[in-house]
Amino acid sequence: MNSKYQVNSSIRPYHKVLSNGLTIVTVEMPHVHILEVAMFVRAGLRFENERNNGVSHFLEHMLFRGNKEFPDSVSLNREFEMIGRELRASTLTEYTYYGFNPHLTQLERGMEIFSHFFAEPTFPNIELERQIILEEYLEELNEDGVNVDIDNQACELLYPGTPLSWPTIGKEKTITAIDKKMLEDYFKIFYSPENMILAVAGPVTHTPVEAMAEKHFLRIPKRGKRVPRDVFVGTLEEKQNRPAFRFQFDSDSQVQLQICFRAVSYNDPEYFQVCLLQRIFDDGVTSRLQQALREDRGLVYSVECRATSSSDTGTLDFDVMVSKEKILEVARVLFREIKTFIKEGPSQEELNHVKQRYFYELDFDLDDPYKQNLRYGFSKLYSQDLGPEEEWDRVNEITTEDIWNVAGKILIQEKLNVIVVGPFNDEIKKEIERIVYDY
Repeated sequence: MNSKYQVNSSIRPYHKVLSNGLTIVTVEMPHVHILEVAMFVRAGLRFENERNNGVSHFLEHMLFRGNKEFPDSVSLNREFEMIGRELRASTLTEYTYYGFNPHLTQLERGMEIFSHFFAEPTFPNIELERQIILEEYLEELNEDGVNVDIDNQACELLYPGTPLSWPTIGKEKTITAIDKKMLEDYFKIFYSPENMILAVAGPVTHTPVEAMAEKHFLRIPKRGKRVPRDVFVGTLEEKQNRPAFRFQFDSDSQVQLQICFRAVSYNDPEYFQVCLLQRIFDDGVTSRLQQALREDRGLVYSVECRATSSSDTGTLDFDVMVSKEKILEVARVLFREIKTFIKEGPSQEELNHVKQRYFYELDFDLDDPYKQNLRYGFSKLYSQDLGPEEEWDRVNEITTEDIWNVAGKILIQEKLNVIVVGPFNDEIKKEIERIVYDY
């Protein structure tokens, strides 16, 4: 491994705050041939209440329906389709993302259309969009009307009584109740320029991007309230002193098992240790879980370990889907692998391997405008910028002892949550509980 990161010196990030409070980020990437324009907004599930749950997602949909400049969804989306790749969006727990890829020759027109998108939406055809959202909502339900999405089940177990326990899409009752006034009020409060980051990454330079932003995005008036970067810090109580369980029966062909350990946020000093820990368990065919469950025993088609994090919390998750006949053996192997890691820790060879793959990803990201918008745009929502050189240095300094210590803090019974969704029976339920309590 190199002793020092060799950064692509042609990438240069810039940022400026406009007079209306909108933050502009430009990432100059002269070596690529595609650009991305993105907007990150401090608006999402955690800003909702029980009455308007789902309003962030509903609003995201409604912005595609039209505005004063483009009165309907067809005329609006045709404009985006005529200048490059179509507009896309996603609503998450703490923010909403919008992005598109205009052709370089159409950037000015793209910025103009994008600014109208956020300036004066008119919220037409609410009932039509409501029917679409209700259909999307049904995708997570079984034939009994139960939400069987295992991530939603996990959040209900981990964060009861908080917005994090609710589905981002909302529930049928709240989706049905959302009206135009609720959408307008939520939009005026949270879609304030001070809560928005406009990021442009690709073969562009900052000065003309800034000029386009000032020309078009100053039409968005100051409104609502400013959400601080640390808005969620200290608001979540995670009290747990023993393993917790959630079993949800579903007449499926396989059983889903998710093992969640409470971990750290992406702002935590030990976040990168957790990222490497996750990779040791699951980062290619030679990683521990892939070998133990698939390559050596043929028990599963896929198994996943992932570090999930937000601005103030996080989990380390182990996910697998397998037939009812194999679920107990898979559970035993999973917990055996975790216990072995706690007892023995990682080898230097493993650490070197996942570090090298991590550093390759840093290099690959240098050709991806979306990833650079995340690095320099998304980071301004609730965190701080971290350049690839600093990230490389932080990861490079991590030792086997560091990862072992973090694993000893996280992979413990007091932070363990187990979620099972599928066609299990009482025997499976009792045996999984026994496996967990023996962990």
